[in-house]
Amino acid sequence: MKILMINSVCGIRSTGRICTDLADVLKENGHECKIAYGRGTVPDKYKSISYRIGSEIDVKSHALKTRIFDAAGFGSSKATLAFVEQIKSYSPDVIHLHNLHGYYLDISILFSFLEKAGIPVIWTLHDCWTFTGHCAHFSVVGCNKWKNGCHHCPQKKEYPSSFLFDRSKMNWKKKKELFTSVDSMTLVTPSIWLAELVKKSFLGKFETRIIPNGVDLQTFQPTGSNF
Repeated sequence: MKILMINSVCGIRSTGRICTDLADVLKENGHECKIAYGRGTVPDKYKSISYRIGSEIDVKSHALKTRIFDAAGFGSSKATLAFVEQIKSYSPDVIHLHNLHGYYLDISILFSFLEKAGIPVIWTLHDCWTFTGHCAHFSVVGCNKWKNGCHHCPQKKEYPSSFLFDRSKMNWKKKKELFTSVDSMTLVTPSIWLAELVKKSFLGKFETRIIPNGVDLQTFQPTGSNF
């Protein structure tokens, strides 16, 4: 089986290492895997299975667009079009999405392709950006606008920061339209907490499975001690 993973980074930081850990296990079980990423460096071990979407200039351009127009996820059009051609060439059996935010993808182009491609999609959610109009986390401000439609975002200047326009209302509507357009998609969350939030969002129509993040049992293991 051929699996394509898409994430902001590859082999570094938390989500990047989750992707490469999965790639190692897939390879051990006889599968082929590629990881498409948007920014940062890639450890030498994984360079042969990685594909960078766009360039550093593209990331900075997308970030600037976001700072002005609150457009995270709606830049990098040229890079995303080129990436779609790479997906077609690779012809994966499964596409495994991770973090799509990070100033490297145009989600409109990607999901227009996914809607028509008919390739099964798995999406592991590492935060809440997928179902909000702006932020990646909202608990600190106690905001529940994401349930019915974001607007007047109280965290407009938080990641992914916008210092001028607030497009949270439009972003929420567009994300709902795009993300619910894919029929064959399964969501994965690492916690019960996030799964419960997903069920209350516009993503509630999809099957959601709870799979905790892996732990290296060679390093961390039960000792029998009581704390």
